[in-house]
Amino acid sequence: MKRYIMISVLAALLGICSAVAQERAIVLKETSCDSTARIYALPEALVYCGKKNSKKLAGNGMRVAGARTAWTPENLGHEIGSVVETDNMFQVQEISFNVMSNGIEGLKLSVNIYALNEEKMQYSNIMHTPIYVEVPLCSSKQKMVARPAGQLFLASGRYFVSVKLMDCSTKTKDSWSNSGNWENEERYRMSKQALFFPLYMKESFTRKGITDELERVPVNIGLQIKGVEYKD
Repeated sequence: MKRYIMISVLAALLGICSAVAQERAIVLKETSCDSTARIYALPEALVYCGKKNSKKLAGNGMRVAGARTAWTPENLGHEIGSVVETDNMFQVQEISFNVMSNGIEGLKLSVNIYALNEEKMQYSNIMHTPIYVEVPLCSSKQKMVARPAGQLFLASGRYFVSVKLMDCSTKTKDSWSNSGNWENEERYRMSKQALFFPLYMKESFTRKGITDELERVPVNIGLQIKGVEYKD
């Protein structure tokens, strides 16, 4: 019962975040990436001259002690991430984040990067193919690491780096297909099939599905983006 109460509290927290996002009425509309992807995802053979140094983008903010957010198979398509900014050309080498535990069989997440234009209230995905991360079943904290298959460069600007609940096993999806009719006892039993992220007090963006637009929320899941910054 304690676990069920905890998930109810987390759902309430996410409800608060959603209410805050609606109150601020800050929604970004997605635009086509076809004309912009080549600007950011530069060719494999690129040679860049200038000073370079290792750098980590994104500050998580303060960890909210004991607070976690949960995704279940009902949340397929949900996306959350962090906003990062670079003043110079930046090569993405690694994107990492922690999961507190995972009870969803065959769980696959995807990592995407969106260029932000907040003046026009728009964003566009700069990656033709997302980076996929398979999350094993686990009962303790695990560090997940995503690396681009080739060279991925970001021009100076602001970006939204997200994690998306992409897929899970067919067996799991079938078992959740009738979740809307579950009684409390059944929902409590199935609540073990969830993915938990830690929460940090710094705003980020989220959306519930590919047809929805991005909305600001006051928390994030602590994404870290490591790479090399190039300066002229």
